Amino acid sequence: VDDAIITLLTGVCQLMSDEVLDKNNQQKRFGYAYEILFFDGERFKYVDNILYRTLDIFYDIDKDGGKYLFYPLAYKYRSFDYFSVVQTFDFNTGAIVLDAITPVFDQMLDVLPLIPGIDVSKSKGLSLISDFYCLFLRLDASDHSSFTASVVFPSSQPNLPLVVKNVEGKEIFEFKFAFIPSLYQQLKSLGI
Repeated sequence: VDDAIITLLTGVCQLMSDEVLDKNNQQKRFGYAYEILFFDGERFKYVDNILYRTLDIFYDIDKDGGKYLFYPLAYKYRSFDYFSVVQTFDFNTGAIVLDAITPVFDQMLDVLPLIPGIDVSKSKGLSLISDFYCLFLRLDASDHSSFTASVVFPSSQPNLPLVVKNVEGKEIFEFKFAFIPSLYQQLKSLGI
C-alpha cells in the first residue's frame, strides 16, 4: 500500500505543479486539489496531510554544488471527517487562503471554525509540517541537461532532503542540497 501511495502522489504532484506554475484549473473556475483514497484491506481511507512545493534547481556538476529557488506558493492538503481543506500559503506576502472541499449536498458555509489547528483571528493556518512532502522540480545542470520530476518523501523516511522546522514559533523550510547529485544521477540514468 505504501508504494502505491507514493506512486499515486508522484502523479498528483505533477498535476499540482500545473496549478503552481500556470493555474490552469483555477482560471477555468475548476478545483485544484485531489482527494486521494486507498483501500487498506478493510476500508477506504484518505491520504492526508500532504504538502506540495515547486522549485527550480541549478546543479554545477564540476563543483558538486549549485543553487535552488522555491516558488513562493505552497499547497497543504488535509482531510477531516466530513470535509477537506486546501491551504495556499504565499511565502512572499505571508498570505494564507483556505479552501474547503465539502460534499456536493452540503455547502458548509460555517466550516472555518471546524478546521482543527487554525485561528482566523490570528491569521494562523494549518501547520506546514506534513506526513508527505511532494516536490515538483525543474533541474538544470552545467552539462546542459535538463529534467523535470516529481519526487515524494514520506515524513517517516530517514534523512529527508526537505523538512519543515518550527523555529521560535515560525515554520521554516530546510532543503538539503546534498540530495541533488544522487537525484541528478538517477534522472540521467533513466533518460528522463
